[in-house]
Amino acid sequence: MGGVNTDASELVHRLLHAQHGVAGFDQLLRCGLTERQIYALRESTRLRLIGPRTFVAWGAPHSFERDIVSGLLVLGSGAVISHRAAARMWRFDGFEDAVAEFTTTRMDRNSGAALAVHSTRRLGPGDTATIPCHDLPPSARTDRQLLAAGVMTSWPISTAARTIIDLCSVTDVDAVAGAVDSACRLGLVSPTYVARFARPLRVGRPWIAKLDAVLLDAGVHSWLEREFSQLLRRHGLPKPRTQVVHRTAQSQARVDFEFTEQRVIVEVSGRRGHSSDADRDRDAERRNQLQGEGFAVIEYSTHAVLQRGDKVAAEIA
Repeated sequence: MGGVNTDASELVHRLLHAQHGVAGFDQLLRCGLTERQIYALRESTRLRLIGPRTFVAWGAPHSFERDIVSGLLVLGSGAVISHRAAARMWRFDGFEDAVAEFTTTRMDRNSGAALAVHSTRRLGPGDTATIPCHDLPPSARTDRQLLAAGVMTSWPISTAARTIIDLCSVTDVDAVAGAVDSACRLGLVSPTYVARFARPLRVGRPWIAKLDAVLLDAGVHSWLEREFSQLLRRHGLPKPRTQVVHRTAQSQARVDFEFTEQRVIVEVSGRRGHSSDADRDRDAERRNQLQGEGFAVIEYSTHAVLQRGDKVAAEIA
């Protein structure tokens, strides 16, 4: 970097590398650059202005992570990754291609940058969390110079429960159901917690009503399990326990659906797809364990649940 001392230049390179090619004006000042040097780098096409006091290095590849860093730097403190972008970062099913999206307080919304930003009157402790930055060089967490420059080591994000609530306003019921099922499978929330969390947020947010239908069949871990749960409800069958774990001293077996009183277990999670000898051995041991506990174990394929639902329900009954 012409006109910039070697130490400052090297630190700026490390900062840009750690933040997917993006840096804030204040961060560059902390690296040792002067305001004149920062604007000189812009004039020389080394840096490009992408938002108020936020720059990206020319040639830095566009990515979801770059957009996240840019948005957080532009919006400043109080902004969080939210909605579909948060769902992607929490690894909810169906949001793998989501773009950057943020929530901030109403007074801070107008950043002057082209960002997907939502307003809210509430971002309390139960609404926000932090997650480690993606692809952050391990050395950045202990690099005193980078830390002094304000390098991002974590990103603020809406909690899994708040993300589910926000998704109700921008997606359909099926997408919300997928988010709830994913969050339960990943151990981020329970159906009871989501219902309790949503209660005080319902005023002024009519879209949260989407959760009512979703939570009727919550606690499952996949779309097929949700289809089976809905099948049971349509036929007036009792609601089974879901994802029950049976443990012994040597092993444990997690089951999809359990009618505990009737001693019946139903599996719909594609375990028939196991084809190796080791897989078949584990399945046989698992079935033997459950049958040894006095359970009848029934398995249904995707086709059976979707195409022969009436027959499946009659068999369960």
